[in-house]
Amino acid sequence: HGFVHMDGTKMSKTKGTGINPLDLASQYGADTLRYILMREIPWSADGEFDLSRLISRHNAELSNGMGNVVSRIHKMVVQYFNGALTRPKATPAEVLVGIIHKKIAAYTEAMTAYDLTQGLELCTEMIREINLYLDEHKPWKLAKDPDQREALQQVLFESVVGTLATAICLAPFCPQKMQQVLEAFRLDPVASLTQRGLQALFE
Repeated sequence: HGFVHMDGTKMSKTKGTGINPLDLASQYGADTLRYILMREIPWSADGEFDLSRLISRHNAELSNGMGNVVSRIHKMVVQYFNGALTRPKATPAEVLVGIIHKKIAAYTEAMTAYDLTQGLELCTEMIREINLYLDEHKPWKLAKDPDQREALQQVLFESVVGTLATAICLAPFCPQKMQQVLEAFRLDPVASLTQRGLQALFE
């Protein structure tokens, strides 16, 4: 990777223009620090580290983004299906699943080329797609109508698949947080964090 700059200059111990990564990891978490560095600084170029950007991206993308998606979906699966959601028997076109599957193909290509910044960008796109899907299909409204039970199951099933696939893609950047996500949905992190484990979500 290139040099990490701060306030427009290369970090230097002698000039006192550096910042201790262990202090940052202790305060904000190693996952957050790893995520921000690879999100902000391209793998093959110099980049600027800004503490305010760390805080804003953590809040917008990790907490309000992925964290909010996981919380919303997990809560609905527990509330509407007692935590035991299965694949619908008569599945119509899986809209969200199809979108996420295409994103993963692009993600795999980016990560194979060590384009980590692009890999993370695709993860944030997946999170946006899941949120859009939820806002469009409104499972909380479907849950109020007993005749929409199958539609509710379909929406939540696709949302769970999309969320778990995104968590697996985010795991190289936020391993501790994503392990917690997988465990919350009763997946074995060791088995899931493989190419086979990822593919199994779509079968």
